[in-house]
Amino acid sequence: MIRKEFLVSELKYRYPQMTDFIRHPMESVNRPLFYEPEAKRTSARIYICSAAQLTQIVSNDPAEPLFLCAGKPDDAVLQRFDACVFPAQTDRQMLFNFVQRLFDRLDEWNEKLKQIAKTGSDCTELLESAEEMLQNPVWLCDEDRHTVARAERLYPELSAGYLSASYKLLDDACDENAFNKPCRRAAADGTELLCVHFMAADAQFTLFCASKERPFYGSDEVVFENLAGYVKMMLSEHKISVRALRQNRRNDDVERQLRALLDQSASEKETIAILNTLEWPQQGRYLTIAAETVSGDMRPALVHAICDRMERLIDGCCAFSYPPVLFAVLRTDETNAEEAITALSEFAGNENLRVGTSGPAGGLSFLPQRMKQSRFALGAAKTANGKLLRFADAADDYIARATTAELPAELICLNSVWEMMRYDVEHGTAYVETTVAYVKNHFNAVKTAGDLFIHRSTFLYRLERIQTQFGLNLEGEQATTLHFLLSLRLAENVRPK
Repeated sequence: MIRKEFLVSELKYRYPQMTDFIRHPMESVNRPLFYEPEAKRTSARIYICSAAQLTQIVSNDPAEPLFLCAGKPDDAVLQRFDACVFPAQTDRQMLFNFVQRLFDRLDEWNEKLKQIAKTGSDCTELLESAEEMLQNPVWLCDEDRHTVARAERLYPELSAGYLSASYKLLDDACDENAFNKPCRRAAADGTELLCVHFMAADAQFTLFCASKERPFYGSDEVVFENLAGYVKMMLSEHKISVRALRQNRRNDDVERQLRALLDQSASEKETIAILNTLEWPQQGRYLTIAAETVSGDMRPALVHAICDRMERLIDGCCAFSYPPVLFAVLRTDETNAEEAITALSEFAGNENLRVGTSGPAGGLSFLPQRMKQSRFALGAAKTANGKLLRFADAADDYIARATTAELPAELICLNSVWEMMRYDVEHGTAYVETTVAYVKNHFNAVKTAGDLFIHRSTFLYRLERIQTQFGLNLEGEQATTLHFLLSLRLAENVRPK
């Protein structure tokens, strides 16, 4: 069956003089029939008929058909039935053949996709076949918008700007409406996007098709919807990375145990004991690494190749794909931790990676939590457009975010700091900025004035206003409390509603 709106879209390309009267565009109908006047009932079919035949129809069948009518019937009939009206001279046999071929083509394409999904070893094969049908770029992303699979013929022609525009259109128009149900939206420049979110193998993915090469036809949505179902099936069967076998296999046993710690699929005590026999001792020091390509290309073959190079170039490193990131654990000691970070930074630059790291810590306990640290640092690096960031450098933001997880910032922040921030917003002043700079400069007035590019007397005036108007004594004990420092952080990042 095929939805009425898709069929109408196809018919408009073939018959531009057609006029449609569709009240139920999302209903599906089956293959076409020539309407027989003696029929007492209709069904969810496509019926080819004349204006006179449609005018005389009296069926009360609850199944909603779609009539393709040569000639204009009575207006009253058009208010009762979904219909497409063609010029009276339209050849009904040719119209029937056109619709029949459309069904045949969709059935053929669907059967081809089904066979690939059943017998293929990698969902990339499925995307490449669909791209031939859709004649537009097709790609698959994980929850962090990393490309994990794509059809190669058209994808390399997509610029970073085109991809960003596609993701923005998804966020602006489709994000809440595209889960398990394909969403089609148009951008201001006329380009269109087909997308759908779904869960597979305990992870979220998004399938995309962009109208770069040609406009979408109605049948494209049918193909895309079928494609999404088969991609989900293949991902659920882990048919995404069979092509991408690792070249470097020396860390296979270590990787297996690290994955067990991350997944918490085995006893931590037993897993750490096994790692000890593999010369990854509990008394050692380790830092975790979360990385992604700056381009967002995280297809398994590419990620595995980067992992191989990372392990060859950085001593004591075990790296592997752990979607949506490349994850690694690095052995360090008291003397070489900074050297390891330097080597990692150089590697990130050469490979065009973005990296977040936890701090080095003893043993391998709390590995899932340490991975969260490195992933948080990675997200902060992305926000700051940096290449490498340690969790310690993003810890203030993490604490502020964790603090406001249950209570709004307004209830946590000191009233005086919150009111100062509100005053800045309403009057265009910079008292919060001045306070933050003063604290960062360890209450050095001369250095703070220089950093703010203001005269020392102007700074001293602001300092007096901060104390008299908002009741903040920046020379007292309050200025060093955790609550005060956290309030400043919240005031920097939160705007009052």
